[in-house]
Amino acid sequence: DAGRSGQYPRGYVECGPAGSWPSWTSCTDGLRPRARLSRRGHRWHIMLRSAGRSLGSHGYILLAVRDHACPSSEKGLARRLMKVLIGIPAFRRTEQLRRLLNSLSNTLPPTGFSIIVVDNDPAGSSRAVVDEFKEQLDIYYEKELEPGVVHVRNRILARAHAYEGLAFLDDDEWVSNEWVGAISAARQQFPEAVLAGPVRYVLPESAPDRIVRGGFFTRPEHAHGAVLRTTGTGNSFFPKNVITRLGHHGFDATFARIGGEDTDLFLRLTAEGVEIRWVADAVVFESVPMEKASMVSITRGYRRNGLVNATVKASSSSTVHRVLGAAARILWGSMKYLHRRVLGKPMRPQDVATLYSGLGYLDALTGRSCTYYGVETCES
Repeated sequence: DAGRSGQYPRGYVECGPAGSWPSWTSCTDGLRPRARLSRRGHRWHIMLRSAGRSLGSHGYILLAVRDHACPSSEKGLARRLMKVLIGIPAFRRTEQLRRLLNSLSNTLPPTGFSIIVVDNDPAGSSRAVVDEFKEQLDIYYEKELEPGVVHVRNRILARAHAYEGLAFLDDDEWVSNEWVGAISAARQQFPEAVLAGPVRYVLPESAPDRIVRGGFFTRPEHAHGAVLRTTGTGNSFFPKNVITRLGHHGFDATFARIGGEDTDLFLRLTAEGVEIRWVADAVVFESVPMEKASMVSITRGYRRNGLVNATVKASSSSTVHRVLGAAARILWGSMKYLHRRVLGKPMRPQDVATLYSGLGYLDALTGRSCTYYGVETCES
């Protein structure tokens, strides 16, 4: 008996013991069940009886979903399970989350998408924002008490096994009007590929001119359909085959405090032959707070990237190779920095990135304690 199904958000299908979250696939694997629907009060119940194997003491699995989300036929149930889950990690950015959910409310079609917001704030600061949109969106809320976005993403990934696809968005992003259509079209064009789209930064009006003109917040973009080696998680899409491949813990907890778990995951996927395809029109925007629109914050980010890259390469390259890589980056970046200073030219992002990523390599090689998602940081 599903028992506690009424506690779960609309559209969620529970299968198995009360309080558990197994996927639809794990419940029906190897079975050819027959469905019988009945209505009890304001809920539909679907009884599945195994064609060739016992399902518990009574031989039944009970699944329950809310009335307005539950189909009235087996064919309709299949359509329900074709939904895409949009996963949003959240942490104390309530106004930005509200803007993201508002953009989704204005662009998503009436059916086909569910949203989960997983809050990493022990105080549950995002719950009230989610509650504001329950009438407009197929949305639900969970809290992840283990600190670190790695654990949040893995919780979202575990929930995605009941869906046909998973789109990740960050809580400080918001989607363009074309985002849904572009992702949907690309799914048809590249059905087994991970999809990634542009993230365009929106800087505060008071951001320093050298940062705006220098292009420090401009991400590279590509031709539609281009194959990428890696990408970021914000504004990415995972098809069903990739969700299944990753299981419930695809993101490596080694990166919980330094970030970069997405770089590691995508590099592993591409090494296994999974394609990452660029979707040029699936644009999202990301706001940059004033405290991040500074060279101190920018150089910290570049240094973190170096630390992440060195950590990812630790298992596949020798220490000597990584030492040489760090030295080359620091030397080349320093030369470019001094050259442009002497000529009175503004610094270019690639030169600053080269220098500080080399320092990040050194942090990894020397075992220096560097926590970018916590209290401690590596000081420049």
